[in-house]
Amino acid sequence: MSITVIWDWANSASVNSTSTIADLQQLSQHYRHPDSARVAYPHTVQAPLGELPAGTHRVAIVGAGAAGICAFYELSQLAKGLPTGSKIVVDLYDSDPDHFLAPLRNKDIDTQNRRAGRVSAARVSTGDTERTVYEVGAMRFPEIAGLTWHYASKAFNPTERVKVFPNPGKVPTEFVFGNRVDRYKDQDWLDSDSPTRRVQQLVFKYFPGNASGSSLFKIGDCDPAAVAVLLKAESTDDSTLDGIYQDWQAFIAEHDHTTLAGAIRKIMTHVSDNPGVGEDRLPDIPGLDAQGTIDYCVELFGRFGFGTGGFKPLYNISLVEMMRLVLWDYSNEYTLPVEENVDFIKKLHEKTMSEGADKLEANFINGRVSDAYHFRPANIRPQRIAKVWHYTNTSDALLEKDYDYVILAMPQDQLTPLIRRSGYSPHGIASTQVGDFRLQLETGTATQVYPALQLSLSDTAPTERIVSAINQLHMTRSSKVFGLISQADSSNPSVPTFRGPRYKPWSATPVWPPATSFPARSKGRSTQASWPAIPGKTTRPACSRTTPATRRTPAATRGHRAPGTCSRP
Repeated sequence: MSITVIWDWANSASVNSTSTIADLQQLSQHYRHPDSARVAYPHTVQAPLGELPAGTHRVAIVGAGAAGICAFYELSQLAKGLPTGSKIVVDLYDSDPDHFLAPLRNKDIDTQNRRAGRVSAARVSTGDTERTVYEVGAMRFPEIAGLTWHYASKAFNPTERVKVFPNPGKVPTEFVFGNRVDRYKDQDWLDSDSPTRRVQQLVFKYFPGNASGSSLFKIGDCDPAAVAVLLKAESTDDSTLDGIYQDWQAFIAEHDHTTLAGAIRKIMTHVSDNPGVGEDRLPDIPGLDAQGTIDYCVELFGRFGFGTGGFKPLYNISLVEMMRLVLWDYSNEYTLPVEENVDFIKKLHEKTMSEGADKLEANFINGRVSDAYHFRPANIRPQRIAKVWHYTNTSDALLEKDYDYVILAMPQDQLTPLIRRSGYSPHGIASTQVGDFRLQLETGTATQVYPALQLSLSDTAPTERIVSAINQLHMTRSSKVFGLISQADSSNPSVPTFRGPRYKPWSATPVWPPATSFPARSKGRSTQASWPAIPGKTTRPACSRTTPATRRTPAATRGHRAPGTCSRP
């Protein structure tokens, strides 16, 4: 693992930004995905998604994370269009006992009311004294995420400023790999001929490519970097977007069997076999032959990545999945104007209730949904009812509720087994068991069960295909923790520190204060880094990354750096 520490983060010039939520909303509104190249998703929510007839509409939303609360907000926009006397009644289901809508409990490590799906925070306190705030879920928001900034503009004042997320390289960063130590910020490196920098530049050149058309993994005739520009440009015409879509399908067919590790090895092998001049060659690593140098460079990129974190945990994913991330362009990421990111979801929930006014009614059910499907009563065909079976967090009893509509706002790995249980047949299932008998919970019997997602009234194939497509979705996850620690607690033994002895491969260590410039190396004996005293209560974030260390010792948590770790003041 690795530890990042930034002193006085709240006032750091490295992370301050002049960008507002409105700026990012405008910047990101035209981005399209290569899989649906004509669709800019922010455009789809500029107006209400449709209309509902007069009357009372019963709706269930299964999953009250970011997706579920955004769906709830869209229902409020539909409710505003209903005539007087009509309304939408919504049941929000979420099984998380720490959800922000759930009842409070008292704990020293408080996650209660600080979670909403993958958005999750924790506060650590001693008695009545609050010590630390940690973001253990979604912590940073990419510039290009148009839907995020659209809903953020609803939850906050659009003129509020955001901060640049302190990714490695966005602030002065130190990277340790084996017996090498690199220090850098953006393109400013203490050692301009560093093997780490060389490997990074080679991957930039031959993976996304540049203006010279250098990528080894072209999409059609274009470098991925050029395609990314077209996907987010307002002026890109439909013909060009259709061409990108066709080229992307061909790219999938050609490269879906290639892993990210295989792609990086192909780049290093290509450069080794075709060395250029200057930086267009592999670094010279003493004691390694050509193959050993290739292996070293592949491992080095796995630990360092493009400079904002290693990709080693993702080396086994498909090149296609990685290329989606490259085309998505995660280069600039921000934090919202909140102390906890769950406040974003809370504020959107409050905005939803305000927008819906007397035409929107909401109930929170803190429980787990086991089954959701269509039910066709025998006496009133062809009408269908949406059914939900669930447990509450306080009882093992299986409960049944009927709805006009059910919105499934869940991760694909939870959604797939739920929708498979109702089968694929357009003719339905006469009788089936519902509930979670494998968990030794109460079960029941359901009749006239029809698929939750039914795309055909006569054929099973379309329904099977949509379930299969959902099952094949891949969510790229990584484990990081972002914490705000008060300076009053900075001397606590559990807080990472860099005042102690340096890692032993250092022969000379310069003083490196938290600034954007780099001092020259000390030619004399090693010098300890000195941190400025900051008056008053200030905060610093500590971002724990998943870069694996080659060994772990207790000393590593007391200020010594283990090999393969990345740290920055």
